[in-house]
Amino acid sequence: MATTRPRKQRGTNSGPSPSRISDWLSLIRPHLEQYRMLPWGQQSEFIDKLSKSSGYNANTLRRYIAAAELLEGFGITAFPPNLKRLPVAAIEVISRISKKDPARGRVLLNNLMSGLGTIIDLKDELSDLPKRKRATGPKPSRPLSKREFFGELDEIESFIREAGAARWLPRERWLIPFTDWPGPKEMFSKTAGPVLIYVLLEGRYTAVFDERGLAWASSPAMVTREFLRNVAVAATMFDAVVVFTDVLQADLARVIESMRRDVRERVILRQTPLRIKPSDLKHLKGN
Repeated sequence: MATTRPRKQRGTNSGPSPSRISDWLSLIRPHLEQYRMLPWGQQSEFIDKLSKSSGYNANTLRRYIAAAELLEGFGITAFPPNLKRLPVAAIEVISRISKKDPARGRVLLNNLMSGLGTIIDLKDELSDLPKRKRATGPKPSRPLSKREFFGELDEIESFIREAGAARWLPRERWLIPFTDWPGPKEMFSKTAGPVLIYVLLEGRYTAVFDERGLAWASSPAMVTREFLRNVAVAATMFDAVVVFTDVLQADLARVIESMRRDVRERVILRQTPLRIKPSDLKHLKGN
């Protein structure tokens, strides 16, 4: 008589597969802020306790947290009502794609949230990524001529006027690197802060942000979150904020919409690259 092989018993703390949980985002989000506030050593203890109370294994919870942070970086805190299932593995593949091609990663995420695409499609696209250039920052460019520099400066000044700060524009133009700004630079993260400061009259300033300098390869979710936060902080501190952006245009628009009207009006988005670099500021000398 044939014998039946005994079935292996699953451990009490193994938990279900991340890809089989329909709404893992609502499961992990109530714990996300508390987890982030803990020191590094205590985060592991927090995960272990949550694992025992929830029945999900620690590695599964860590995957949930990483995926939830990436979604939060793109402004997503809940799944659309019509989305039946979103595997964590799909978010993890998009995270890897975003490190090399942030714009494409955002498109794929939007498609996924709309119920389009499969994990197989995403993995196929990821396998092609080594052929693409890694998005580690802006391409090196030649220095601007004096005429080009002042053309760019004219455009920045037009944005300052648009933001309602025209009365503080000085006769003698004064643009400095953010590192030379005398204000509280510690309010901004080093990786996603302003790049230039336009010095206005009466001790007032305009902050200039440039998305191209973001280090996407480190962590797209964290970089996105920090950039959006820095722009929001700048809007409360400066008389005008000019943001040169492309990939994060829609995300910034949502952040700006949530601001008070008087703060919102100070922020100008420009969907073109900033061409001025700190080394080009030499053209201001003797002007």
